[in-house]
Amino acid sequence: MTIGGTTNLFPRRQDQIITYDYFDISNGIGYDIYYGASVDNGEYAVLTQTIESEAISTELDQSVATTATEYFDLDFDITFNRPANIEGKIIANIPLGIQSQPSAKNDFDMYAVVKFYHVGAAGETLLGTGTSRTIAPNNIGIGETYQGIVSMATCAATITRTHFKKGEILRFTVGGWFKSREAGAIQAYIGIGHDPNNNSTGVSDIGGDTSFIWLTGNTTITGRKPSRMEFHVPFIIPI
Repeated sequence: MTIGGTTNLFPRRQDQIITYDYFDISNGIGYDIYYGASVDNGEYAVLTQTIESEAISTELDQSVATTATEYFDLDFDITFNRPANIEGKIIANIPLGIQSQPSAKNDFDMYAVVKFYHVGAAGETLLGTGTSRTIAPNNIGIGETYQGIVSMATCAATITRTHFKKGEILRFTVGGWFKSREAGAIQAYIGIGHDPNNNSTGVSDIGGDTSFIWLTGNTTITGRKPSRMEFHVPFIIPI
């Protein structure tokens, strides 16, 4: 069809261009990057832009046990507005932080576990699970060189080809695991970052104490960033 003797400015539906953030050309995959965030008075959301999160992190004032314990279990959902197929390696970057409260030097472990789900009319179907490396901060405590640490945990899983209908959900269930390597439990501030803009100052979820912001209550903490939570999703490029 032409308009005034020129080519139609509106492409046919099958000619419309789908864009991706980056590609795995050899496998016919296009990756989109999504960002975890806190919005609407504490609701967790997945965004496509690096806007400000309502809260930089979710944190707890916690007695950390001597056995690895999951203290965080957070859901981040992508709802598809059109049909899509995913396949390949799906990746999650999860910022973890711990800030020891006692003055003595203390050693900890922390790591992330992310479960990837297809959510449809029949409920949740587990597509895969990724477990990060164990981050092992040593000798941290009030008055020490470092009171705490923030570090990135990366989880990945290989997903077999999965079709998502319009209205179905890709869910990321983010688990934060922490452990005291001392003889007993140690009181600490622990947290998971979820700010698309990767900030280190803002509003904390710790009971209104604005001096405690993404584990930065003490200026000697190392690595106030990262706080950006990312999900890299592999889409099959339509041919």
